[in-house]
Amino acid sequence: MGCEDAFKTRLAVYKFKGDALSWWKAYKQAKGGDVWLITWGLRKSTLNHLMCIPFTDVAQVPNAARNYEILRERDDDGTERPDKRQKSSDWHRTLS
Repeated sequence: MGCEDAFKTRLAVYKFKGDALSWWKAYKQAKGGDVWLITWGLRKSTLNHLMCIPFTDVAQVPNAARNYEILRERDDDGTERPDKRQKSSDWHRTLS
């Protein structure tokens, strides 16, 4: 976006509603009030998706953010990872 992280944080927080807004207020209070600097290492599309998820529990907000951080870290290191879930032979064997 070409703007400072503090400004990005304010823009994102402007869209918070319900539980997400409650979480932000609690987070801000726990950090001492004026907490506007959050590092945004996420791609724009990922951040947009994160902002549009309907959270039903306040605990889902940081969990979702952490999941995106993990995905970003995997994308950044450039190594290919096979999806272990694709190997059906790992889960069951045919009886002979």
